[in-house]
Amino acid sequence: MKLTAIYDPAKDAENHIRAIVDAAYLTHGRVGMKEQLIAAVELKAVRTVLTKGGERNDLLDKMTTLFTKDRGRPLLEEKARQLEAAWVRLGDQVIFQLEALYGRDWPFEAVHIDLTTLPICPYDYKARQIFVHAMPGTQTQLCIISHELNHFMFYWVYSKKLKEKLGRERFELLKESVTIFTNPEQTGKPNEEPLRKLYVKKRVRTLDEAVKVGVDYLIDKN
Repeated sequence: MKLTAIYDPAKDAENHIRAIVDAAYLTHGRVGMKEQLIAAVELKAVRTVLTKGGERNDLLDKMTTLFTKDRGRPLLEEKARQLEAAWVRLGDQVIFQLEALYGRDWPFEAVHIDLTTLPICPYDYKARQIFVHAMPGTQTQLCIISHELNHFMFYWVYSKKLKEKLGRERFELLKESVTIFTNPEQTGKPNEEPLRKLYVKKRVRTLDEAVKVGVDYLIDKN
């Protein structure tokens, strides 16, 4: 699978706006998410803009300008190139792991990565686009990509079968919980914990088995 990665100041600003101003992403039990994200903003000037508030498009324009003029921008652009190079070396192993987990061939030809200075990594499944936190090292970024590509595969395999049955929030929670199989180093979001513990307790061995266990739990719980 081909992976392209860039750092685009406008995209970085957009991710900040959607996460902090629009509160567009599900919390999955995370408390004080907006305040934590503002505290995590890398540039003090951007943090000031967000704290003062204002009209959405004005905020977006101001932040895009600040990110564009930031002295650290060349480093972020270099990190994008390093990530692309790392994927050339190691990407096949990530795809192999996901194919083995799902028992299916990888269906996607290409994915695009936008680096962001905010530590939240949303994605656009239809556009095959993922935000990846720019600040960690390449190895951690590859773990983030593995996590998000797990989501892509989950959508491809289970969306038609389960999205209507569970509803959006429960479907998304189930999707997040199965990242335990690709990213056991991550603790997961608070609402995932019961599902992750259940997979371990029942010694779940396959993704299809995990999904069945998860669906039964979520339906019984609600």
